[in-house]
Amino acid sequence: MLRRTATLALAFLAALTLGACGTTGADEDASDTTSTTTTESTTTTTTEPTTTTEDTEEVCDSLQEIADVIEEVGTAEDRYGPDWADLQPELIDIYERGLEAYTTAADVAPDEIQDDLATIRDNVEENILILQDSTSVADFSSKVSVNARAIQDEATRVNDYAKDTCGFPTVPGG
Repeated sequence: MLRRTATLALAFLAALTLGACGTTGADEDASDTTSTTTTESTTTTTTEPTTTTEDTEEVCDSLQEIADVIEEVGTAEDRYGPDWADLQPELIDIYERGLEAYTTAADVAPDEIQDDLATIRDNVEENILILQDSTSVADFSSKVSVNARAIQDEATRVNDYAKDTCGFPTVPGG
């Protein structure tokens, strides 16, 4: 059962969880402020980043929603049982919430991960269609394995951003 649960999580994460660590978003999240000091003979211009805490908080909240959905997928079979007739509708519901979470995150994310989140969101949307047409966990898993590898780099960058900027990974143990 543990192997099948891991397979369900992997299918959702598509490769979201396969990578770990990367860039910090602090520099890209900061906006520039310029101060000018004028003396009799010299003008000095300094640019200092200022953190937009509210923006960062909104992004981190969205990434936390993603992490929560990923964790929920990983434990779905434990909660709903191995019977595909019971499990499939629950997974569809979880995936649809994941789709919403990725959409929200892509809307509020900084440029450095915005395209990655949109790509992953599109992948999750494809996986929902695959999930709806699948006849079993094994059938679903075999069909989404290619999708998982396709977004591994994007998933790594999002996970790294979450760890570096928000203090948590988007995937358990990530």
